[in-house]
Amino acid sequence: MRGWLLTTLVVALLVGGSAGAALLAWPSVGVAASKTGLAIVSMPGFSGHVEHVAVTRADGKPLPVGLSHGVVWPHVRLAAGEHVTVRVDVRRPGWIGWLVGRRVERTVTVVTPTARIRSTL
Repeated sequence: MRGWLLTTLVVALLVGGSAGAALLAWPSVGVAASKTGLAIVSMPGFSGHVEHVAVTRADGKPLPVGLSHGVVWPHVRLAAGEHVTVRVDVRRPGWIGWLVGRRVERTVTVVTPTARIRSTL
């Protein structure tokens, strides 16, 4: 009886430890300001796929955008120095989604670029 109890306890600890390690070590999605587009979405391997990208102005109005090769591009002109909020929804693979969560949402506020004079002649 003690052998089965000890075996069950060890297996439970191994499974719990593995689940905890997966939660801590699973690659996460990142969203940051981009030098070429509006924002860049970094997707490490096995992190899932982007389901939806939404961009809103500071007043809450949505902006039409597109996602190409991990870069969010606005479909309209934006004013220089404008604050916009980028929200990315990612769906994780089903085989790991039950453990680390099926969906993840990342939000970042970025400021559109402004031109600055570096030097004069």
